[in-house]
Amino acid sequence: MEHKRTEKVTSDQKGILAEFMMDHIDFARNKLVGPEGKNTSNNLWLVLSQQLNAAGPEKNITKWQRVWVDFKMKVKKKASAIYSSQRKTGGGTEEDLKLTEVEEKVLHIISNTAVFGISNPSGIVLDSEEPLPLPAEQPRPSTSVWVGECITEEKEASESMETLSPAFEEVEMSEGESEDRWQS
Repeated sequence: MEHKRTEKVTSDQKGILAEFMMDHIDFARNKLVGPEGKNTSNNLWLVLSQQLNAAGPEKNITKWQRVWVDFKMKVKKKASAIYSSQRKTGGGTEEDLKLTEVEEKVLHIISNTAVFGISNPSGIVLDSEEPLPLPAEQPRPSTSVWVGECITEEKEASESMETLSPAFEEVEMSEGESEDRWQS
């Protein structure tokens, strides 16, 4: 069985792909949903593939979609390797891993959460002087509120027990009675 090898994507094509995706963020993030979204997505892939084919080796829409998926994965992997290197003891080694301008655009499109996870430490710098923007933190419930609710519930429970107490009279045992009769 012969495998037909396709030509590699040029750097110009990668630049066109990244720019197009930056201009169509919802399309790049696959957020176009429903019947109208599917039509819009198909039309955008058609336009994009025509632009990419005009700039270099030609591919069909399905292959360009695969190129986009692979490109995103490569950028995530590279950004993750840079992040891991920076977290090493002593700040890590100076490796030649740097994101290109096009890769930085793709990282912006796919968001930092895809690389760093939800809890992104502050101050992460890839190859520029400024840190990557952090995802918005979700407010966390205060533990003092929760403890306050428990105290309130405990207080209510003890108050209700006080109202029930008169209904239960203590029975005194005479000296000759054993405690066994009280056990069931």
